Amino acid sequence: MTILPNHPKEFAQNEQNAKLLKDTVKKATEKSAQDSFRWDEKNYLLLRRGPYVISSVMEESVHMEPLRLSGLYVDLLDPNLSIKEEVTILPGNQSLLYDLNSQTNETDIQVIASSSRMESVEKAHNEYSILMKGPLHVPGVCRIRYPVKPLKILIVDEQNKEKSINFEWDQRSNTFFFYYKNNPEGTKIKILHYAVDISSS
Repeated sequence: MTILPNHPKEFAQNEQNAKLLKDTVKKATEKSAQDSFRWDEKNYLLLRRGPYVISSVMEESVHMEPLRLSGLYVDLLDPNLSIKEEVTILPGNQSLLYDLNSQTNETDIQVIASSSRMESVEKAHNEYSILMKGPLHVPGVCRIRYPVKPLKILIVDEQNKEKSINFEWDQRSNTFFFYYKNNPEGTKIKILHYAVDISSS
């Protein structure tokens, strides 16, 4: 165990203190008997919190190689919430991803990302109804994980009239993406599927 009698903020105030912290941690890893606990300098920061993967690749570092991630991700910084199997983050750039492989439950509806707040979800025999609320003049975008490809997506207006909208289905991730108009009073969205009980599939 090594104790440094410094306030944490001091290590960010000058190069000398930063080097002291770096050298101390490096020495501690060299003394560790665990092979997985070793000093390895990188040019990026990578943080995982649940299904979320956050990264930042630095320009002034040990090298200028990009960070490459493989898997199945939703790019949360992309306005189209695109699905990516390979992600390359160049120096000077950041990423915010949703790792679809971190949660493999495919039996329930799951809103992966949206520009609205999901207020409620109601289930019927062959449909789900979702109430979304969002600010005016902000495009409504949403990606939902669903166990089967929907037959149809409907928007229900204030007069309870239904209008079919286009959606994009991604077979790899069992998700679909669609656009709609945000409404602070709420936008009701219906998802229709085959007349089967998907909760038990």
